[in-house]
Amino acid sequence: MKNAAGAKRPGCLTIPLFENHPKMEFSIRHGEARDIPGIKAIYEQPHVVEGTLKAPFQSLKMWEKWLNNLPEGNYNLVAASGDKVIGQLLLSVFSNPRRRHSATFGLAVSADAARQGVGRALVEAALDLCDNWLNLRRVELQVFVDNQPAIHLYEQLGFVREGQHRDFAYQHGHYVDAYTMARLRQPDAPNEQGISKNRDACAGQEGSDSSN
Repeated sequence: MKNAAGAKRPGCLTIPLFENHPKMEFSIRHGEARDIPGIKAIYEQPHVVEGTLKAPFQSLKMWEKWLNNLPEGNYNLVAASGDKVIGQLLLSVFSNPRRRHSATFGLAVSADAARQGVGRALVEAALDLCDNWLNLRRVELQVFVDNQPAIHLYEQLGFVREGQHRDFAYQHGHYVDAYTMARLRQPDAPNEQGISKNRDACAGQEGSDSSN
């Protein structure tokens, strides 16, 4: 992934411009009220209705009420090419005290921006937020078993299949299965050189104390 605008600023949800395709430039940022009609338009596309749990024919008023009143712990990320929203990811941190180390997300990308790195950039931005700013251990999701492009992307980014839900959702007049996939952030590897230096320092101090 090429960063065309320099390094990320710590603590800022806006990600610098990505150039994943010579014909399209886009940036990842936090969604604003002005983005809601564009987000709604993405979720009305047939492939998004089929691949998510959103129902068709939802009103703009419903979308505005929802996205303008997100509870704490929700992060609405959008991919924008100029003024056009071409993708959206909603990251939700679980509010239960015993699950606050975990989050889930939903993702949608416009058909005219497919295969240009938009979905990957959104997920990578969300994972960066989870790992480096929210201190989350686990990120989980559900994906329909026939959505192979999404499954392939998630596996590339470290997600593994944890189980299969039978008759998970209703789609095109019949029930379909879904996988639960999750990614666990691995703890930082210990600095063996630093550990040995600390041990040596402690040994030196102990020797010095015993000689007094």
